[in-house]
Amino acid sequence: EGLEREQLLYLVRNCIHLSAEFTRRRSKLLGMLDAPEQSGGFQRYRRQLGLTHRNITEHRGGQDVVYNFFSPEVFEELGDGVSPEEVLQSLGHCAPEYRTMSTNSKSGELFLF
Repeated sequence: EGLEREQLLYLVRNCIHLSAEFTRRRSKLLGMLDAPEQSGGFQRYRRQLGLTHRNITEHRGGQDVVYNFFSPEVFEELGDGVSPEEVLQSLGHCAPEYRTMSTNSKSGELFLF
C-alpha cells in the first residue's frame, strides 16, 4: 500500500542527488558559453529565466520511477557559497545516512535531517 521507510529514504536521496547532479552539469555547460567579453550578460540572463520543470525516469525493481524536478537551478544559488557539489556530498548518494524523526500524526509524516 504505502512505501516502506527504506524505499522512501532511497527515493528522497536519489531525487536530491539527481537534481543536484543535473544542476552541476548544466552550470558547467552553460558556464562554457559565458564568454568574458560579454561582461556577465549571459549570467544575468540565466538568473532571470523563469521556473523550469525537468523529469528523469529510472527503471527500478521492474517499475519506472519518474522524478520530477521543479527549478533544480536553485542549487546554483543557495547562498553562503553552497554549491551543487556540497549538496551532493551532504545529501546525495555518498552522504551519511539521513537521521529521521517520526511523529504521531495520522498523515505518517517523516522528518529528515
